[in-house]
Amino acid sequence: MATITTLARAGGAYATAGRTPFVIDNVVDFAAAATAKGSALAAADIIEALNLPAKCQILSCGAEVITEHTGTSTDLTLDIGITGGNTDFVADGFDYDGAAVGAVTSPVVAELPLYNGSADTVDILLATMTGTTTGGKIRVWACVVPVAGRAQEANEVDRDVLA
Repeated sequence: MATITTLARAGGAYATAGRTPFVIDNVVDFAAAATAKGSALAAADIIEALNLPAKCQILSCGAEVITEHTGTSTDLTLDIGITGGNTDFVADGFDYDGAAVGAVTSPVVAELPLYNGSADTVDILLATMTGTTTGGKIRVWACVVPVAGRAQEANEVDRDVLA
């Protein structure tokens, strides 16, 4: 099992005003993952797809097939989630080699919303695979809202100045 870390990308808009939800997304290229790994992809490999900020609530998430799977595998299923935590809240057993362009995953709704306390990554786990995977692209996305504490208590000096 290998973890490919070079493909994860931070989403933009972390510094939005207030507590506005925003979308983080990234297209993961399986050919680039194999190149980054330095050898063929194998079952149990993990590809980091998204960088999540600390102290955020994941409201919704999903994955979309951008280009079809290429290779000889006829049994490639993906779990998409947070390795070491909730490993499959984005997708559980998504049949990638059987999916057409435009196919989307259905998040495990019972597990959403999901609080993310520390900075982490959403990962793609090659759960099962027979044969080879040489290419294909999946867009992984998450709609998050920052929930870090920003409130400060007023003290007497603040109230005197504001009065």
